[in-house]
Amino acid sequence: MMNCKKLNFRSLIVTLVVLVFSANTAYSFNLKPIKEEVTDSIITTNVKAKLLKNPVLNPLHISASTKNGIVKLSGNIDSSVQLEEAVIEAGSVKNVKEVNIDNLKISGSDQPLQDAIVSANLKAKLIREDVVSIRDFVENNLSIEVKENSVYLSGNAKDKNQIKKIKWMAKTCKNIKYVHSNLQVA
Repeated sequence: MMNCKKLNFRSLIVTLVVLVFSANTAYSFNLKPIKEEVTDSIITTNVKAKLLKNPVLNPLHISASTKNGIVKLSGNIDSSVQLEEAVIEAGSVKNVKEVNIDNLKISGSDQPLQDAIVSANLKAKLIREDVVSIRDFVENNLSIEVKENSVYLSGNAKDKNQIKKIKWMAKTCKNIKYVHSNLQVA
């Protein structure tokens, strides 16, 4: 009789451990989509805040949404300068993986502005990864131009390491074949 009680007690403990582990595992799996939704919501909020603060943009004409770290901008803007500003602002937000502008239209233009898009994405990535700051573009005359699958870099950098990082990030941009650098240490 005593062995039977020990066996039942052990069975009960094993069953409880399995149930607790199973419930814990199921619980943690269900939290991942919630965490991603929260992160995406935070990203969207931060992108909208940056768009609102930028005096070049009219944020009422641009909407933003985020899914899995990919920000989608849509709406109508007036120029390629506004396009670049919108991509830089959105792309520089923490945890943004990519900025999709397929639904962002420039008034009066049917032509895709691939060079401006690549340039804006590169600038946003450099800012997001803390390689440069927005102030570097003004104070150090840092310039990034993209023309026909080539990146042209000019201006001043803090040190050789910063130049190396900028050039490497430019080389890793989609569709870029050449990087021409006239960057100098300030």
